[in-house]
Amino acid sequence: MLRKISDKVLDFFGFFEENQDVSFMIGGIALIIVLIIVFIGLRAKMRNQEKVLQKARIGEEKYRILAEISNDILFEYDIFSDEMTYTDKFMENFGRKGQIERFAEIREEAQYVYKEDITAFENFCKLLGGEKQKFEVEYRMKRLSGDYVWCYVCGQTIFDVTNKPVKIVGKLSNIDIQKKEVEKLQFKAEMDAMTHIYNKVATRERINMFIQNSRKQDKHALLIVDMDNFKKINDTFGHLKGDEVLKYGVGHLKNMFRGDDIIGRIGGDEFVVFMSNVTSREDIVNKAKSIGQAFLKTYSQDGEEVTVSASIGISIYPIDGRDYEELLDKSDKALYEVKKNGKNGFCFYHEDKESEYDS
Repeated sequence: MLRKISDKVLDFFGFFEENQDVSFMIGGIALIIVLIIVFIGLRAKMRNQEKVLQKARIGEEKYRILAEISNDILFEYDIFSDEMTYTDKFMENFGRKGQIERFAEIREEAQYVYKEDITAFENFCKLLGGEKQKFEVEYRMKRLSGDYVWCYVCGQTIFDVTNKPVKIVGKLSNIDIQKKEVEKLQFKAEMDAMTHIYNKVATRERINMFIQNSRKQDKHALLIVDMDNFKKINDTFGHLKGDEVLKYGVGHLKNMFRGDDIIGRIGGDEFVVFMSNVTSREDIVNKAKSIGQAFLKTYSQDGEEVTVSASIGISIYPIDGRDYEELLDKSDKALYEVKKNGKNGFCFYHEDKESEYDS
């Protein structure tokens, strides 16, 4: 049996020895086929790579065109290197290079942000850590011309295959015109048309909002200022003169108080002044006296004379109340005491004896 198998193997090798040319030809054909297959594979791979590159070039071109024709400034932030890259319009609008290293440290960039919006800008820098997938923020930023404009910034985080945040892309939009239009509408909604101080509703909302953000140790004062004999001005000299007298009084109030104090008109001849963060009773007394002196004036016309003065009721936060309504009620009770004692004076509300009169 083994002998038969051995003979067949010898016969097989003998065949190839006798037909070497055929063997080489078959091998050559096989090699050519393999090379053709490899070439086709490489060609297909190259075409695929070319398509990917072409798609990337088209994407970059689309990005460039959109950046040029859009009023928005596009940006890309690298989380690992802390580098911010804006499109060319950033330089055109803000006069600074569009590539900013160590951006989130904000030491240099923050000086271009409006001082009241620094907190909003700091929050934006914190969001650049990729904690949120999407975010938006508004703040005012200094332009090349030196003025500040409102900017709306929104972005979205890009994650790698391990779900780690690597980049943030987004846009910065100039919303200054829209913002100012909203401010105009808000001004109309909140302001008294004649005196240009807060109206009754806005006064309540602003004071309550301020109180809500107050600390436990803070003290504030709420003053009701009532113009004595104002009705007689209207009856004697007419409403135009009455309007003039009101504006005169409000003008003094505006000049007497700080920007973070709140002044509002809550009635025809009645005003509220909210003195924030008062440090002593003496400060309140001095302001009340100043109001009284400013409002005290005699008006005359065609032999008629009317003297206008101010009666002022005062309450203190948090002793007399913890919201606008409570403080207003206590100030009103103190005001009643002033009126009862002959007007032209001021009075602190006092829980034990209803009020404490000063003149």
